[in-house]
Amino acid sequence: MKAKNIAKPKANASKIISKEPKKPVNSANAMDIPADPLMSRSSCPTFDMRRQSYEIRYSPSFRATKQAERMSAAIWGDLWSSNQSVFARRYMATAIEKETLVCLAADLRTMGDIRSLIAEVGPYIACLKLHVDIVNDWNIDGWMDICKEAKDLGVAIWEDRKFADIGRVSRQQMAGAFDIRSWADIVTAHLISGPDIVQGLQNGWGDVGREGGVLLLAQMSSRGNLLNEEYTTTVVEYGNKIEGVLGYIGNGSEPDAIRVLRNMVGPTRMIWTPGINLATGDGVAGQRYGHPREAVLAGSDCLIVGSGIHQSQNRGEVAAEYARISWEALLDR
Repeated sequence: MKAKNIAKPKANASKIISKEPKKPVNSANAMDIPADPLMSRSSCPTFDMRRQSYEIRYSPSFRATKQAERMSAAIWGDLWSSNQSVFARRYMATAIEKETLVCLAADLRTMGDIRSLIAEVGPYIACLKLHVDIVNDWNIDGWMDICKEAKDLGVAIWEDRKFADIGRVSRQQMAGAFDIRSWADIVTAHLISGPDIVQGLQNGWGDVGREGGVLLLAQMSSRGNLLNEEYTTTVVEYGNKIEGVLGYIGNGSEPDAIRVLRNMVGPTRMIWTPGINLATGDGVAGQRYGHPREAVLAGSDCLIVGSGIHQSQNRGEVAAEYARISWEALLDR
């Protein structure tokens, strides 16, 4: 599919707010749980000098320009002014700067494939969603190179490890062999074990002097999932009160479901939606797909696109088309 070469609409300059946004609260430093000696850098067998250099040079990531931050107030409206999450604001400003709401789901099995994909589509995405534990040839040096390449393109790193255990265990899982805390900007979590999981994840980042954002699963797009409306309501009620929650995962295949979730969530948290594809309908393995424009108009703030991009023949052109559709929909919202 070839992207249409059309002029992109620009924000109305008269609406741009010049006042700098209020500095967000550092959610990682706000946690009151003491540092866990078992989670220190020195006790992690995979932590080395290369990783320390990466953290110093490339964290925090995906900084946007001051102009993009000012434009965010006009384009995102209440979502910008009411949101105190540092990562939500960085994402919104980056989306404005790159004119895209696309998060690429790079569910690939080798680091070489992931690196090639980033090189092709990096200019058209705002976030990169990874599954570190499905990569067959994973090693820390190669992985840090991938993270650097993504961040150099202004792309946030999201590890879609769906944490679900108690806070202390989740904090330990942020370390471990993959040391997710040292390179991921965003992680996903179920709230089934209770709200302490968010604090545990935030303290995982805090153990290595970083901060990040947590996306809670409120809905899913797969057939037969058990996240009913009662569960969704409970997740949102808890999540809206927890510092460190970036937002919620919604059901991108059903615009009506996104609207319901948007009404529940309000303007203080974001909604990120999987199940997005230009080819709508049922996919493989129980997946269902909705159209990107309909999802944004219904209230989605970030479109998670996987096979629709990485399985296409012209991946860069297709990614540009998703970016164009998402951006125009945001301006029309």
